Order: sequence, then C-alpha cells, then structure tokens
Amino acid sequence: DFSTIATVLPLGRKTRYTFSSARDYDWYSLSVPRGGKLTVYTEGNSDPEILVCYNPFSDETLRSTLIGENDDIDIDRRNYNARVQSNVRAGTVYIRVKPASIISNSVDYTICTELE
Repeated sequence: DFSTIATVLPLGRKTRYTFSSARDYDWYSLSVPRGGKLTVYTEGNSDPEILVCYNPFSDETLRSTLIGENDDIDIDRRNYNARVQSNVRAGTVYIRVKPASIISNSVDYTICTELE
C-alpha cells in the first residue's frame, strides 16, 4: 500500500529532499482539493525524473492511471530538473521522484507543486 510509504507532500509549497543513492526512489502523496491543472516540478542540479499517477499499486495500474512523467532538458542541454503538468481530478495523486542518472554521493532536490 503506497499510502503507508509515501511522504505527504504539501500543495503549493517547495520542499527540499535528498537522494542518498542512484537507487533512491522517493514516493509522495499529494491531496488535490479540486480538479484543475496540476504542475509538479523540481529545482536544483540533481537530475531527477518525475512520475505522477493516481494509483501506483502495480505496473498495470500505474500505467492505466498515469498522469504524466518527465525528465526535462534545460537550455544548456544538461538533464537537470523535471516537470509534469496535466489536468487532474480531485483526490490523491502519487508522485515518484528518482535520479535520472547515476549519482556517486547524496544530492539535494526541491520538489514543487502548484494547482491552477
């Protein structure tokens, strides 16, 4: 059950977390109070990937409830940060953030959420 392992993420706030290794997958749950356009993105130099879904219980349900996934490329063509933007319904969404590239030591990232 992902609701027991996912860290509750506050909507509309920036929160800083750390990848401790290349195998570090951080799961978050986000309560969406109403339907609208949800934006989930990262800031920093940590090179993460973001996946957003309604139900991550299995690979099949994750694929069928996928809202979006992304690994952005910035202007300098470095793979830093990620952004997912999509219309969502009210309820809980789950967000997975993981390193997109191999890291040799811990690295911080900031995850941000916005609802329009």
